[in-house]
Amino acid sequence: MDELPGRDIEDIPHPLMTQTMDALQGVVDEEKARVILTHLNNSNPALDKGGPQQSEVKRRGFEIAREGMRISL
Repeated sequence: MDELPGRDIEDIPHPLMTQTMDALQGVVDEEKARVILTHLNNSNPALDKGGPQQSEVKRRGFEIAREGMRISL
């Protein structure tokens, strides 16, 4: 919520990562799909290796896309 100082979070045209994870948690828990979060702002604290936000994403079973990552469809 503090990632973009001076901007109202309601003005952001996409869901928060936590909202996305909440919506897809059942899919991840049941191992029906691998969920990789993309389109993270460079200021997003979930990009900080070993940080609490990144740890929470991993704890919940989600992944964060990384530069150069290739995904076969």
